[in-house]
Amino acid sequence: MIEREPAGLTRDAWWFTGSNVVSYCVVVGYPSERTELFERNHPNIVIGRGYNQTLSCQGEIFPSQPIVAGSLEGPTALNAAWLAYCSGPFFRTVHRHIPLPSVVEESLIDQSSHTTVLFKDTLGLPMVVNLYTATNQPILQYGAAGSTNVLGWIFPLEFHITQYRHDYQTGTSEIHLTATGRLTDIRPGLEPSVPTEMQKLVEE
Repeated sequence: MIEREPAGLTRDAWWFTGSNVVSYCVVVGYPSERTELFERNHPNIVIGRGYNQTLSCQGEIFPSQPIVAGSLEGPTALNAAWLAYCSGPFFRTVHRHIPLPSVVEESLIDQSSHTTVLFKDTLGLPMVVNLYTATNQPILQYGAAGSTNVLGWIFPLEFHITQYRHDYQTGTSEIHLTATGRLTDIRPGLEPSVPTEMQKLVEE
């Protein structure tokens, strides 16, 4: 389960059931100072109301991957967090077409080579991930800086991501985005608590 609260407008959660992703969103604010006009133009969006959506995963899927892969492309910030803190089960599979934090041209999706170094524990989060095209141009560079051990699992204290896109004029790659994340709090957790209506979808 991954949660976020972007700009105080919604509280979002994505719950992976093993075959589907259940998306749950609660509206907590309107993206406009003209409240009455927004309510009139968007009567289906109500503060405090929860909205459910079940997303079917096509093809082979792995724990946490559907948030960032294929037709279920999620926000870049979620994809970066997935790579740093949730991708261990994915890297233990033989199918290693690594999801990118941000979708770019189709040519960059062809991952011809990669270098991956994982932390040596049962969770197996990535310490280094480098992806390249067939012409050895960089696609993605990921690196963890520092780590902490919680109950035998190793988590990065900080990570850095650089993603590239292809420049057709020069035939080289240029920087598409950079991202940095930091671990601010970590502790043993309980089973995630989900709203009743969302739990019903998970159990279906």
